Amino acid sequence: MGNEQDISAHYLHGDLLKAVEAALAELGKEPAQLTMDDLALVDEFHIGGRAATKHLFNQLPLKPQHLCLMLAVG
Repeated sequence: MGNEQDISAHYLHGDLLKAVEAALAELGKEPAQLTMDDLALVDEFHIGGRAATKHLFNQLPLKPQHLCLMLAVG
């Protein structure tokens, strides 16, 4: 299998949403009360994870009016 096919097979293994919901339920997490930390393990698929996202975010030319974005990233 080629690299592209390997990647597709990894993410198309079944119903990803149901798998994430089941895992969160197993942890006792309520969908309406999820935090960014609750979702970090399934949200940060790219190499580098949350640290890479924060590094990229910190390089953006943000202004005080963008405070809601800064609070969201942490």
